[in-house]
Amino acid sequence: MNVSSKLRICCAADVHIHDDESLQDAIAILKHAITTHCPDLLICLGDTFDNGTLFQKYGLRLRDECQKLHSHWLFCYGNHDGEGFDDGYMAFRNVFQTAQQAIDIKGYRIVCFADMCNTSGGEEFSLRNTIPGAIVCCHGNQPQHHIEKLAKQGARLIVNGHKHFAHIQRSKHKQCEQITLPPLRFGGMNGESAGCAIIDVEGARVDFQWVESKLPAFPLNRKIWTDSNNDIMPGQPRDRHFEGTPDRWLICPPLKVGDREWKGGPSLLQYCVANELLWEKSYGASWVDNSPITLHSMKTANT
Repeated sequence: MNVSSKLRICCAADVHIHDDESLQDAIAILKHAITTHCPDLLICLGDTFDNGTLFQKYGLRLRDECQKLHSHWLFCYGNHDGEGFDDGYMAFRNVFQTAQQAIDIKGYRIVCFADMCNTSGGEEFSLRNTIPGAIVCCHGNQPQHHIEKLAKQGARLIVNGHKHFAHIQRSKHKQCEQITLPPLRFGGMNGESAGCAIIDVEGARVDFQWVESKLPAFPLNRKIWTDSNNDIMPGQPRDRHFEGTPDRWLICPPLKVGDREWKGGPSLLQYCVANELLWEKSYGASWVDNSPITLHSMKTANT
């Protein structure tokens, strides 16, 4: 895509509106981001509401308040947003028509697809509408095979939420990067600050910054892993660290207990004692960047 203009995007993940106070908090945070950073486009990356009943109660109010703040919004559909037929996707889309849409703004293609509804055809929609230089947004972090497909279509960036922690993952040849964001209001499960992402796109260059929300820390904003001998166990009883799918495993920053350290992400985990690597488990071709979300800065390979 041959463009020279600059596009600024503000992305907010997992707002989880559940009462009047959380609605007003979200609006205040978004208003502050708009006033301070002047984005061209705002994207809510799904789970904007805590459940489908609360979507029915607050959906129209949020849409109307957001439209007063800014003229360009995309609202992704998340698994918590649903209610009714198709797990609520059609009801959500009736209020937020951008739940699955491809738009061109200032010369850049933005693809928003519904990855949390089986009947939406979201994966096919994302591939059909992705062109070289496109930015793709959805609720859930995409598996490696879909990252590779989007990269082949020319996507430069995938942005999502859902996991409630920060994670960066790249395509095989590193031409496409997926950034999973912690929530807007209450921070991430690895201690990441609450906030939103400001993404600047100019030609082939993409720059990222994390903007912290000015809210008290969420009481459960802490690491969810505990140490047990030479293994790691989540907080839930009898739920061993290496059981289940890889997205259950330790996420950076590294966890340290004395001279022992576990580091890695969903596709690679290493265990070290006194800086000596004792074992390593690899679960696929993934390139994971363990930078803290507040420090992460990304540029495309062409810059």
